[in-house]
Amino acid sequence: MGPDYKKPVVLMPNEFSEISDKNDNITSLKDWWKQFDDPSLDNLIELAIKKNYNLKIALEKIEETRAFYRIKKADLFPEIDMTASAIRYGISKNIIQTNLIPNYFFNIFRIGFDANWEIDFFGKLRREKESALYTLQAMQENMRDVYVTIISDVARYYVDICALQNIIEKTQEKILLQKKILKLVQSRNKSGLDSKIKEKDQIAKLKAEEENLFYYSTLVKQTYYLLATLIGETPENVSEEFIKFNKIPNAENKKISFLPSSLLRNRPDIKEAERKLASATAQIGAAVAQYFPSFSLLGTAELLSSKISSLFSSDSYNWSFGSPMSWPIITFDRIRANVDMKKSLEKQALFFYENTVLNALKDVESSLVAYFNEQKKLNDIKEEFLAISDVTFLEESKYLNGLIDLSYYLEQKSYLIDKNIKKIESERSLSHDLIAVYKSLGGGEW
Repeated sequence: MGPDYKKPVVLMPNEFSEISDKNDNITSLKDWWKQFDDPSLDNLIELAIKKNYNLKIALEKIEETRAFYRIKKADLFPEIDMTASAIRYGISKNIIQTNLIPNYFFNIFRIGFDANWEIDFFGKLRREKESALYTLQAMQENMRDVYVTIISDVARYYVDICALQNIIEKTQEKILLQKKILKLVQSRNKSGLDSKIKEKDQIAKLKAEEENLFYYSTLVKQTYYLLATLIGETPENVSEEFIKFNKIPNAENKKISFLPSSLLRNRPDIKEAERKLASATAQIGAAVAQYFPSFSLLGTAELLSSKISSLFSSDSYNWSFGSPMSWPIITFDRIRANVDMKKSLEKQALFFYENTVLNALKDVESSLVAYFNEQKKLNDIKEEFLAISDVTFLEESKYLNGLIDLSYYLEQKSYLIDKNIKKIESERSLSHDLIAVYKSLGGGEW
């Protein structure tokens, strides 16, 4: 009964609008994080795969739904139960007013087997089994979705830690420079060569950098603790020594040329939504089958006696066999309402599937435009940084030759550090964007 499931046809664009380099070199999603060529990142992801609790829960949910599928599969076959009882009865004398029964107390000993088999003429049990199988497959994709999210988060937090470590180092260098500049300004102020305003301005700059250092130090610690949760460790076991001072994973100039149709194969959330749609479709058939009669085969074979000494004799053999039928006639629209509900749930699952596909396309396009534009931005920042580096080198030469004073040269070095921090932040954003691209495309196989 009910509709047979057919995978819905989704019209996908021919290509992503944000991919400008059309070539045939498709980047593999399998173990995509290894393209960063960073052993520390590889080790952290391996730890997360082994120890992350959300992933363990997702795996156990697969075991739960697999067991439920086995239950629905077993419903198609007969159930045979062994029964045994030993009962002593006492009959009320006020009910039986006769002297023909001399004893108002007697025993019944019973041992045997009962069998029950519901014949699935109209496919109710088969549809329920089919729905349970699709639910199992959906849960497997849910696990993959958790897996992809965990790997992406580990990579993001690792990139954050590497970037923050570099930023903290540069901020400390800048604080030292600001202290040197302040001492020079204070010395010149005492000599009457500088105003009090410039001294206060330098103090404000120094305090601002010290505030930044506190902010970055707090942020890196918090990121360590977030990472600890992902790899199944307590925060106390993860410290700055856990991740050595590393460079930000290189995310520049990666080739990306996936087709939109690959999302239907790679994205676990799309595949999960499609399997849930299949499960909802099968539930319609199970509901429709309730309009029709259900047939069963019942059988009993037992030994029955009032004395345990004669229980196993041939005269104690008792049996029954039959085929009961049940057909709902008056249900006050309950069955029809249940069918309508299942149809509505199927439509909701279809809309959810189509919406998931649209969101997947949006995720990919958004991550691609962010990655490619950040790549262009980083190139400009690098050119700017190189130009300022050259200027700083020339200013150093002027200072050594006595053409400019030390404070002016130190200000230039401080300005160079600012541009270096800006470059680090752009490198971090580029790595984040590339991780988002891989995640949005499906994020790798389990």
